[in-house]
Amino acid sequence: MGTELTTITKAGFLQMPPTEQGEIVMSLHTTIKHLLQLEKDVHQGIIENAIDVPGCTICKGRTTKSFALDDDATMCEIYAIAEQMGIPERSMLRPLSPAQIEKIIGQVAAKRLLIETTGEPTVRMKKENE
Repeated sequence: MGTELTTITKAGFLQMPPTEQGEIVMSLHTTIKHLLQLEKDVHQGIIENAIDVPGCTICKGRTTKSFALDDDATMCEIYAIAEQMGIPERSMLRPLSPAQIEKIIGQVAAKRLLIETTGEPTVRMKKENE
């Protein structure tokens, strides 16, 4: 293959013989695969070493909430708390997510029933106007 990947245009690609097109597609695939792995490795290095890189920000991982107890035990506890708080039983009849439970019985009451899990930190590229 005698064509540099950086100089190919769509029109030029379409005029090439199929064998050369195939070589270019394979070369692009390999290059993209390597670049994606390099990006992943660089981001991991930034996070592990807490490197301050201009244009990048290390972001805390996403926090998710789940029930601390098995579903039946959790729901029994939630119903008891809701009853003590005077919350109508009808608002507790549908399946509820941890976030909905928190909203209904309050964060303080729900805190002992929920487990917060934080995901892995990530690297975010700053936008040009930031």
